[in-house]
Amino acid sequence: MDRWKTAVIGISCISNSAAVADQLLNKVLAFVTDGGFDVVIRDFQIEIIAV
Repeated sequence: MDRWKTAVIGISCISNSAAVADQLLNKVLAFVTDGGFDVVIRDFQIEIIAV
């Protein structure tokens, strides 16, 4: 239990609206950071790809 563990987690969503996708991904980030989990987020990136 005294060893640090690291993980890389990827989350994706599909939407026909970039604003909706951005809002959803920010809610996921808020859930993880404010949800009472014992985690440290060192970095995150949100990327919207329009096709």
